[in-house]
Amino acid sequence: MDIRDQKRHLEILMQSYEIYTDRDRMRGDMWRSRPIYHKFEMMREKTDRAEKALDRMDPAVVVEDEELVKEFIDSLLDNINFAVFAIRELEEGQRV
Repeated sequence: MDIRDQKRHLEILMQSYEIYTDRDRMRGDMWRSRPIYHKFEMMREKTDRAEKALDRMDPAVVVEDEELVKEFIDSLLDNINFAVFAIRELEEGQRV
């Protein structure tokens, strides 16, 4: 793997972390109040939302709708955070 690829990967993970810290500042550890399966439900919802955004994109045309691209990326970054929440709960011994 190229160092640029590694750097870009970390940049995307940091974007996800920034979303987490922004929302955690407002909501606290609210994600802990729901069972682990809720994280999977949220990931499904975010994936569905991202798929719908992707379906609206014409693959033959360069994507120019910045709002649509932002919505797509935000849903995917949220999925990273929900996966981390589920991993943390599993590691802490939470039951599914």
